[in-house]
Amino acid sequence: MRYENYLAFGLMIGLASFSLVGTGCGGGEFSGAVAGNVQKGPFTSGTEITINELTEELDQTGRSFSTTIADDSGAFRVSSVELASGFARVRANGFYFDETSGEISESPLSLVTLVNFEASPGERANVNVFGHLQSPRIEYLMQEEGLEFEDARAQAHEEVLAIFGFETDGEVRAELLDIGEAGADNAMLLAASVILQNTRSVGELSELLAAIQTDLRTNGELNSTTSGAALMNGAVTANPEQIRAGLHARYDSLGLAAVVPEFEPYLEAFVENAPYEFTGGIEYPEGTTRPNLLHPDFDSAGYGSGEEDGGDFEVRALLPLNTELTVQISFSNSMSLGVVQGSSQGWDVSFPESPGSPWTFESLSTGEVSVDVSLTGPGTATVEYFEYGSDVPTRTRTFTN
Repeated sequence: MRYENYLAFGLMIGLASFSLVGTGCGGGEFSGAVAGNVQKGPFTSGTEITINELTEELDQTGRSFSTTIADDSGAFRVSSVELASGFARVRANGFYFDETSGEISESPLSLVTLVNFEASPGERANVNVFGHLQSPRIEYLMQEEGLEFEDARAQAHEEVLAIFGFETDGEVRAELLDIGEAGADNAMLLAASVILQNTRSVGELSELLAAIQTDLRTNGELNSTTSGAALMNGAVTANPEQIRAGLHARYDSLGLAAVVPEFEPYLEAFVENAPYEFTGGIEYPEGTTRPNLLHPDFDSAGYGSGEEDGGDFEVRALLPLNTELTVQISFSNSMSLGVVQGSSQGWDVSFPESPGSPWTFESLSTGEVSVDVSLTGPGTATVEYFEYGSDVPTRTRTFTN
């Protein structure tokens, strides 16, 4: 991603492209400027960047260099870094633009990446989820299996990609990838970022990242069915059109000439081919004090069985973060619905526009959405669920009264 227009914003970064400017000083040393960007989506102003010097065995020496991101693009630059070995852990901690919701995260996230600066002068030091996931695996391969850094880094990157069913041609470094640039590898990064994030809070995302790191560390494979299901849940419930539009709007608002890569095919391929089970998403729980008309097993409102008109009910759902739901309920014969005034929580309820038209319930928030209703008269109701922003029903069922 290019940032030629930074000067127009009065920024002091002065980068036309994020690069490492430095030279190896012999004996594995590095001295120079370290620069790059931090992305989940882009991290925001105030993000703390710390570069910890490491030994050739990747142990910390106690020396560090730090800076703070000065704008909302995710760009950083540490002007003077001296490393005896050339190895460092780059850590970022801050708030970020959540590409799945289009909002700034509610709490900060920490991401790290391991870089051999001496071996790759003139290259970027970007921090992202690929670098974060592979860091413990690189450490294990070097410290326990005796691999050199570059071999460990290349193997760990391939293993992280394999979790998502991705493959790359040639040598690719996580610290060079950018979700604001075109290219297949950048598209893979964005797809993986979406899959990891989609319906999760920052705390839940951090927990998932840590679980995957632990699982990968010793054998390079994702064996946890829980983590695999979490990835599939994120992929299935993602809204690619909304994500693309949100990223474009974000970059435009910052005046950055970014190109959102074609991540959609990788997201679709993951849903179709990944060996993980979809276990989560929007839930329709049983009613509390009233039966829930949206519950999958609700099939009869009870007309003619002691209730004069069928009784009182609710329309209730539990929505994960970054999900949308619209429900339409149509009635036949003399069956009809009434909404209890003032009982709506998180629904925008639309009355039928004409006889025979459906009632429409559109979610206004995530979490629990509910409204109290009543049914009168005998007949059959058809319930259509438009989940995750779909334009066509994702499920349909009927019940009687």
